[in-house]
Amino acid sequence: MIRILYIGWVGHKNLGDDLMKDLFEINLKTIMKNKDYSLNYGFTVSDEKIENYDFIVLGGGSLIESKCINTLNRALNKGKKVMVWGTGVDRLKKTAIYNLNNQKNPFNKNFKAVLNRVANNAVYFGVRGPLTFNFLKQMGVEENKIEISGDPGLLLKPTKKIDPLKELKWDYKKENIVGINWGTSHNKIYGKDELLVEDQLVNACRILVEKGYKIFIYNVWPKDIKPCERLYNKIQDEENVQWSPTLYHQDELFSLVETFAFTVNFKLHPNVISAAANTPFIALGYRFKIFDFAKSIEMEDFVIPTDSRQIAKKILRLENNICSDRSSLLNKFNHYRDIYEKKLLSSMKVFYLE
Repeated sequence: MIRILYIGWVGHKNLGDDLMKDLFEINLKTIMKNKDYSLNYGFTVSDEKIENYDFIVLGGGSLIESKCINTLNRALNKGKKVMVWGTGVDRLKKTAIYNLNNQKNPFNKNFKAVLNRVANNAVYFGVRGPLTFNFLKQMGVEENKIEISGDPGLLLKPTKKIDPLKELKWDYKKENIVGINWGTSHNKIYGKDELLVEDQLVNACRILVEKGYKIFIYNVWPKDIKPCERLYNKIQDEENVQWSPTLYHQDELFSLVETFAFTVNFKLHPNVISAAANTPFIALGYRFKIFDFAKSIEMEDFVIPTDSRQIAKKILRLENNICSDRSSLLNKFNHYRDIYEKKLLSSMKVFYLE
């Protein structure tokens, strides 16, 4: 039996982390159809726990940081095989998006050496996007040791869809609906002012309603519920705006998102699900990871930094771009989903061949 430990921030009702864990499990089950294996999950991993596994997998998310990379290094010390599956780096300054040179290393002084050792010895090291890829090169990792595998969330193919007509106040076949994902990162965002972003979103939603759109506000984490309710109350339009406190499963959210004209998203994985559902998105660039994912599918022009004071104006400009160029955006989504699906699924064959 092959014993696999998946490292991820799971079990906290955060849609993105649970989504990637589920997708790893689903696709592993398909690949290992005739193979005996066990799969468990963890985040804080002791040396004693490492002993119980053959493979230690760093899952999707933003887990290229000291703690997780050190866990993989400890696993290597014990002769275990390690793998990195579609994760990325985050919490870098905004200037790092455009220029990684001369950035202060946000990690401890030993991180660079440990990172290089893990990259050199991993059976596979796949990262979310080109910004993470470039960061690793800046840290001295050789290009041939790493691959841009894309975000695992792009693999989403829902099996338990819901009927949108039972969730939405309007008939999506007759109305143009914009999905708005809002929430909180406790002001740990570019600009450090979530309420300023929120007020600009209010203005954008009101103008979108004037243009004939309906607005559906949703969250992906329990701590996002109050900010979403506050956004809804600020807009003050019960007829044209709907807010749902439901924490949807990824398949359910996919069912809703694929009926929308487009989405505007704060958190990372609502953007990923939007791309998976072939629905154009506008991303609120609150941290490095948003820009990383957007660049991985050539959507960087559809990211609005959260330190902007013209968010409403930019949303409306991008709405116009979506309306005029929708088919090319969908072609782009299909193109990159195909590329990354092949890479992510091919990487998982290492378990079967063991």
